[in-house]
Amino acid sequence: MSAIIQRSRDIVREKYDAPFLVLLWELGLKADSQDTDWLIQSLNSAHVNVIRLSKVIPGLQRPEYYIPSDGHPNGKAYNEVAKLIYNWFNTRERELGNGADGAPDCGNPDWRTPRSGRR
Repeated sequence: MSAIIQRSRDIVREKYDAPFLVLLWELGLKADSQDTDWLIQSLNSAHVNVIRLSKVIPGLQRPEYYIPSDGHPNGKAYNEVAKLIYNWFNTRERELGNGADGAPDCGNPDWRTPRSGRR
């Protein structure tokens, strides 16, 4: 799976010169599982940006974020994730010197943003 994600990242970079971000949404999985840790380590080694939602929005596992008897995320869940993506992108742009001054910071210690080159 890591190779597919890396190739996707490369295509996005080559074709669109755009940032690539993986959101790891661990619904129903053990948040500290070895598979999850392995995937994150693998993606980090390949300089793929990863946000582990269970660490950044821990409440996202609560039932209020899901459609009853369906299990899919609802608008409230997507709103929280959208804010996180917005903040990640704007903070990243500020760090690279591309504007977006004054954008709020997510305060996310689990961001896996490479510091060298535009990724």
